[in-house]
Amino acid sequence: MNYSWLLYSIFFLILLAVAVTAASTVSIEPGEVAAVGESTTLGLVLNQTENGLSGCNISIALDNPAVATITGVNFPAWASVQDNSSLPEKSVWMNEMDLQETLTGTLTNVDLGSITLVGVLEGTTGITLTVNALDDSNGTAIPATTLPGTFIVHSPAVIAPTADFTVNISSGTSPLTVQFADNSSGTEPFSLEWNFGDGSPNETSSAPVHTFVTDTQATYTVTLTVNNSAGSSATAEAITVSTTEPTHPPDSITNLHNTTYQETLITWNWTDPSSETFDQVMIYLDGVFQANVTKGSGTFTAANLSPATMHTLGTRTTGTTGLINETWVNHTATTAPYQDPSSFTVTLESGWNVVSTPILLAPGHSQFSQIFSAGDQEKIVQALGWDGSLWYAAQANDEMTPLYAFYINVKEGEVAHATIVPSTSISSPPARALVTGWNLIGPAPAYEDGGFSPKPVEDSLITIEGDYRIVVSPGLHQPSWSYVRGGASRDLLPYKGYWVFMDHPDTLAGFSTTPL
Repeated sequence: MNYSWLLYSIFFLILLAVAVTAASTVSIEPGEVAAVGESTTLGLVLNQTENGLSGCNISIALDNPAVATITGVNFPAWASVQDNSSLPEKSVWMNEMDLQETLTGTLTNVDLGSITLVGVLEGTTGITLTVNALDDSNGTAIPATTLPGTFIVHSPAVIAPTADFTVNISSGTSPLTVQFADNSSGTEPFSLEWNFGDGSPNETSSAPVHTFVTDTQATYTVTLTVNNSAGSSATAEAITVSTTEPTHPPDSITNLHNTTYQETLITWNWTDPSSETFDQVMIYLDGVFQANVTKGSGTFTAANLSPATMHTLGTRTTGTTGLINETWVNHTATTAPYQDPSSFTVTLESGWNVVSTPILLAPGHSQFSQIFSAGDQEKIVQALGWDGSLWYAAQANDEMTPLYAFYINVKEGEVAHATIVPSTSISSPPARALVTGWNLIGPAPAYEDGGFSPKPVEDSLITIEGDYRIVVSPGLHQPSWSYVRGGASRDLLPYKGYWVFMDHPDTLAGFSTTPL
């Protein structure tokens, strides 16, 4: 009897049984996100089971953990028991059981839940699955293989901007107020710069409002420039302005200057124009409109500022007919640095500085070697004093006293600091003998409201009984000017130095005493 066919049949059935038993596969779908920070959900699937499913425990791990992070686990509806390891992580296990016996019989494409991934770094990572447990309805282990997945994090391309804007009106009579609106495209963020073509300061907002003023027919080319890391784009539009009243706007203000020098505020004064049609002064602080100041006031105070901060006051005059002078008159000033009543810090910029102390210094803190730290001394090239006829080099043990000033040269690119420590003893206001000819002086104003304020020349030199011919600001790290007695008022700033020319010897007295 030939049993070969029987043996072949039995062997075939065994292979078939093995193939069927091993046919179960757990896989995870591939995924990708368009950019770092974006997230997506990837599903887990059991392709088939012959006798239902009672539960499973599966581990999911990222092969390249730098690319992404697992932030969430989502269980299927059939899983009445749910558990997973802590998140967020680079790997996670999820345990799920079907206590309701909803998964029975032959099943295909069984939902095993999903994970949520967040892109961390541009790149690709494989996703490895490990089946720790996979049981059918009888609690028998289901042999299963795993299929790895992939997750890709892309880097979106930066699209260069295309400048575009709209206006609510493109022509009209002066003064013509136009509302602009940026409508540019491209990858944000990008910067905006508006040039209105009339000499006014550029603006950077997305929807500026601008007023064009002219007493004749005029066309202004408004240009919007847009920039991002991929490039730049510009577009322009013409604004036509005409007038039905051929009158001229008032003249500009004159003698714009700041009269205070405090930590949180600056006060500007000016002289109004004599134009008959003059009505108001339009005030802008750092390019932002603040207020209209009516004629006769001649002053504006900017408050709530930060110490040691530069600010620019811009002005234009307006007339009773509504016309605005196109000429800008500006002045820049800096708030005083914060001052601790127990000590004061004076900043010396690169180059020559003319420096003084407004108050008597404490013992042990009055010499140059004590005023400047060792590190600051290394930044100083030279310190010079003036004795009334000759220059002399200041030495480390020389003292700095009120009403005297020194030229101090700081190395290029460096900044030095002088520490002013007031005397704690009550002292009378300082005094100094002035010689005929040039005298290099430092003001000594009174200590008020936590610091020293500028004082007009005529008040600072009020103790001089006779005449002084001229006072000069040298213009080093401060505005340069000269003053003749009876001329337009000027301020002497604390910690600065000035030249006074005397026709005869006299005595100069200060006002400062100890602030403590």
